[in-house]
Amino acid sequence: MMFSFTDRIKSFTGIVVLLILLLCLNIGCIKQLQPTRKCNIETSIDKLDTYIMTVDNFIGNDTDDEFNMVLIRRPNDFRLAFIVKYIGPEWIFIEPGESLVLDVDGERMAFGGLGSEGNKDVIFNGMVREMAIYDITPEQLKKISNANEVKCKLVEVNYKFSRSNIECFRYFYEKYVVPIQ
Repeated sequence: MMFSFTDRIKSFTGIVVLLILLLCLNIGCIKQLQPTRKCNIETSIDKLDTYIMTVDNFIGNDTDDEFNMVLIRRPNDFRLAFIVKYIGPEWIFIEPGESLVLDVDGERMAFGGLGSEGNKDVIFNGMVREMAIYDITPEQLKKISNANEVKCKLVEVNYKFSRSNIECFRYFYEKYVVPIQ
């Protein structure tokens, strides 16, 4: 099938427009589309609760460790929490109690939880995974999402939030937490 000259021009124009759009996304011309690139969100609903959660918010360099947020909404209530996932060659044994400490622009924030008991497994090639959940207040999330620097200590493992981690928390806070307060 042969394409006419005008069909070729229309096709070429479409490709040019697409390339310009991709360039604008890459350099930040279109601000409202950026958060979806920086923060993956999943939503699920069961009989009582709506779960809104960041996913794949990797923390640290060259690790598969994640630091995600979850918002659990009920008709007249909500719960906000961190879900921290550690993957490494050795167990870190996240114990119940205060096992997560953040330094948010010099302010210490300590979080307690139930630890990783029941949330530990060997995944592949001898690597292990531990997960723990820590409740957080909207005020704490607001401070984190507006911070310049956030350092994190999970048991004996140290991390530093990247700019994209903080921006993901800011996007989550503004889109999902602010409207329900």
